Amino acid sequence: MTNTAITDIEILEERFPVRVREFGIRRGSGGQGEWRGGDGLVREIEFLEETTVSLLTQRRQLIPRPNGVPGRNLLLRDGQWQELKEIEKLVVKTGDRVRIETPGGGAWLQDLKTSL
Repeated sequence: MTNTAITDIEILEERFPVRVREFGIRRGSGGQGEWRGGDGLVREIEFLEETTVSLLTQRRQLIPRPNGVPGRNLLLRDGQWQELKEIEKLVVKTGDRVRIETPGGGAWLQDLKTSL
């Protein structure tokens, strides 16, 4: 069993110079099947001052088996979204936003061979 700790928004905003712009379910990211895969999450954080951010994420290039939607990391700077790597360290400016979209789970398929 895997346990993921997610810091409460209020604690994150109290301890760091950030504003959480979005925190919720990434609708439609779970795979379709006899038993649908679970949807991932979306977290979008705006930075209120310049700081260094480190991302250590997985499942950004490989599709979660057999049919979940892979995750994405994005940076909004000067009105333009740009894709970030799954492992990256960057300096963000005041007003920049980082959007983390976690992968959706793959669905359970009765007959995997005929479904792919």
